[in-house]
Amino acid sequence: MKKLITFLLVCLMAVSFCACAKKPHEESTDINIAENLYKVSVDINIAENEISDMLLFNKISNQINYEYLSYAFAEPELSKQYENVVLPEDEAEVEVSLLESKLVAQKCKEYGVHLTAEDTTKTALGEYDLLKQDPGQSRYYNAIISALDKNSVTEEDYLKISEKQAYYKYNSVSLKRYFAEKIFDASKGTTLDEQYDYYINKLVDEYLR
Repeated sequence: MKKLITFLLVCLMAVSFCACAKKPHEESTDINIAENLYKVSVDINIAENEISDMLLFNKISNQINYEYLSYAFAEPELSKQYENVVLPEDEAEVEVSLLESKLVAQKCKEYGVHLTAEDTTKTALGEYDLLKQDPGQSRYYNAIISALDKNSVTEEDYLKISEKQAYYKYNSVSLKRYFAEKIFDASKGTTLDEQYDYYINKLVDEYLR
């Protein structure tokens, strides 16, 4: 199912392996990690245009994925597969998602595993160019163009709103890798995904208190 992943997701894992290494002076002790696990030292601001951009990006992404999945699946399997990749199109949910993404990016900065917008944009655009040139991805690329036409969005504008989403996605993968290496506790009997999801939910809850 690798071809089901959008160009933003295709290169996440590759970036995480090369961009998450920390310099010696950036290493955190276990004590410091524990003390700052849920603490965020800056205020998080969310602008209206950020919400509208993510709403549009999610809407387009959902249309892309649904059209592409339709090539491979019929109902009821189509709906099942779509639910695995669907993104929120509700404004309140998107605002929470943005808050979570910004908190994750801030934690990446604190732990020395932050990826800059310049780096994530360069990587995302490079992957998009590869997608366009790969004959094996033609159906997916055609699904992108179809969704853009439906929403009267140019490819250039789509890439602009995609850049910020790439920044959040790449840093999310970066933080999860750091969490796996430095915070995950295998003795607890829960999976990495379960512990990481709890960590992110707790991070948001603590910030909103």
